Amino acid sequence: MKDIVVCMGKSCGFLGGVEILEEVTRKTGVMAGQTNEHYSLKTSGCLGYCSYAPNMEVNKKQHKAVDPAHVAPIIHDDNPNDHLVGTGQKTDPNANLGAEEILDANNFLGDLS
Repeated sequence: MKDIVVCMGKSCGFLGGVEILEEVTRKTGVMAGQTNEHYSLKTSGCLGYCSYAPNMEVNKKQHKAVDPAHVAPIIHDDNPNDHLVGTGQKTDPNANLGAEEILDANNFLGDLS
């Protein structure tokens, strides 16, 4: 059985965690908080890799900067050396955001200081 945890913390939620969770549910047939004979799916308030959001873990193996298109290869991969950092391509947490969304995020973060 594969234990899957999708981060739903602030950074991950803002940068695609919901889409990752939806894609995991589509690919496994399991909703958050449920288990079947092949998969257990949970959410986390934070996995601790906020700079590489969105994140997920499969059997305690980290997958950072996950894109929905890479969910299937990640959850079906049995090679423990692959996907140590999600797709290995996106390290900028703003990479999938448009200029307006980046400004909104920066304004939000500025309000916190």
